[in-house]
Amino acid sequence: MTERGRQLLEEKIKASGLKKEYLLQQMHLKSMTSFSNKLSGTTEFTAGEIAALADSLRLSRKEVHDIFLADRVASESPSNGNNED
Repeated sequence: MTERGRQLLEEKIKASGLKKEYLLQQMHLKSMTSFSNKLSGTTEFTAGEIAALADSLRLSRKEVHDIFLADRVASESPSNGNNED
């Protein structure tokens, strides 16, 4: 996740009015430290955690992409224009 992705996620959390403790439960995380590590980029979000956040925060597909995937997709450009290996 890029710094911009982290900022967008923090903005969406704040705008939602949901408490981080609630989101932690939705993602099945055991501690606020685990959640904080993910928000800071120390550890990565799993697909299930991303899905839980997307559902809880009502994120659009574009928002999910912009928050969680923009850095990965931009750095992975296929050499021949298709996704086949």
